[in-house]
Amino acid sequence: MRKTIRSINIQKIFLVTDFGLKDYYVAALKEVILSLCPNVTIIDVSHLVHPGNIIEGSFITWQLSLLNISKSGILVVVDPGVGTKRDPMAIFCRNENVLIGPDNGVLYPLAMALGIEKIYRIDYSNKEYFPTISNTFHGRDIFARAMGYICLGIFNILIPKSNMVKNDIFLYVKKANKIIFKILYVDHFGNVVTNIPCSEDIPNTCILRIRGKMYKLKLVRTFGDLKPDELGILCGSSGLYEIVCNLCRASKILGCEVGDTGELQLRKIVY
Repeated sequence: MRKTIRSINIQKIFLVTDFGLKDYYVAALKEVILSLCPNVTIIDVSHLVHPGNIIEGSFITWQLSLLNISKSGILVVVDPGVGTKRDPMAIFCRNENVLIGPDNGVLYPLAMALGIEKIYRIDYSNKEYFPTISNTFHGRDIFARAMGYICLGIFNILIPKSNMVKNDIFLYVKKANKIIFKILYVDHFGNVVTNIPCSEDIPNTCILRIRGKMYKLKLVRTFGDLKPDELGILCGSSGLYEIVCNLCRASKILGCEVGDTGELQLRKIVY
């Protein structure tokens, strides 16, 4: 008999995965959740995270902190270590948020932004709750089921956990005349999202060094302030600086990818 410890008011569940849209995997997650909690609303954030890309997955997940997601569950399945000894985990945060996914750092930025209250390891040894475990599909067999049980207030599948894998995607280095940053994301338009917060002062022109090449960037307010095919840098909607191009893909010009390290030279360079 399942024991309900207390009720929890999860109204929405947000999904982030690297499953793509070709296969049945996303439908499998939803079917498991809805079989347990048929009245919950499921919102697809993205299923197009590059396979196993924890930086990209954690950034997309962190962006949920920019929304009103109180009383929500966040299920993230970007899990290159599926089937290994990494823990499946549940993180309880303020405002009735529950984050579920692998303990590989993908949940860390959002958990820190929301405010962590308790961390648990999901105990999937009880066959009553987890009757079948595939070595390659913990998203369906562990994470989705755990989310459904927690929505029902079933907590005896959780074991307290003292720590989690840290993944500080917003760590950058600022020196006298340069900022060393990391690329967190490339969006649908080819805009390159850095981990430099917009609170940092950037001069009207600066030099970008990335992948052994240098580019002049103009600080602008919006895309239309650039000439066609001109590179620039602006404050994006997530509060981070983005390297952009007007009517073209900045990522293609730079040849860069998520996880690349770049350098902004902040003093004027004379050629």
